[in-house]
Amino acid sequence: MLEEGQGRYSLARGKTILFVRLLGTRTSIRFTARDRVVFRIEPLSLTVEDRRTHGIRNTFPWDRIESVAAGELESENSDLFQG
Repeated sequence: MLEEGQGRYSLARGKTILFVRLLGTRTSIRFTARDRVVFRIEPLSLTVEDRRTHGIRNTFPWDRIESVAAGELESENSDLFQG
């Protein structure tokens, strides 16, 4: 991840993916570099913002998040990645 300042981070170019898994769910929410989002790490939540407009797309309270992972997929049709 690249720091953009003021607590905002973006995904590096290429195939970098950020997975957010919420408590009680079987699947993860995926964000890619192509989504053109930035992530704000705050004391109470992880906020996903549109890179251009700075509008909030999602806010995930930390107490609802099971895990967060970032890396590059090992292959196109797999959830295995190098993080």
